[in-house]
Amino acid sequence: MKLKDLFMMNTSKNGKGSIKRKDVYFLKQKPNFNYLNSKYYKYKNYLLSVEWKEKRRLVLERDNSLCQHCMTATAENIHHLKYDNLFNEPLEDLLSLCKPCHEKEHQSPIA
Repeated sequence: MKLKDLFMMNTSKNGKGSIKRKDVYFLKQKPNFNYLNSKYYKYKNYLLSVEWKEKRRLVLERDNSLCQHCMTATAENIHHLKYDNLFNEPLEDLLSLCKPCHEKEHQSPIA
């Protein structure tokens, strides 16, 4: 499948595609990679699901939409503390973070 086909397949009602620059970079680095059968694609679709949106809402509500690292900024992102139960994670494995703290969390080495 070509990038153009993936873009058209993932185009929303407003006409903007959901494939991001990092997705295109990822696909170009692995030309024989079967994107549609990958864990990466499954995870991207999961983040668009009703199930994930409800979990996200519950975590933000639990944390009062406050970043749990800096405790000052409004949380915009939900961070997985563990990936052991991915797609079926308990709320305890999820944390509300502001965008800068979330980016710092992903830059830190994995223990």
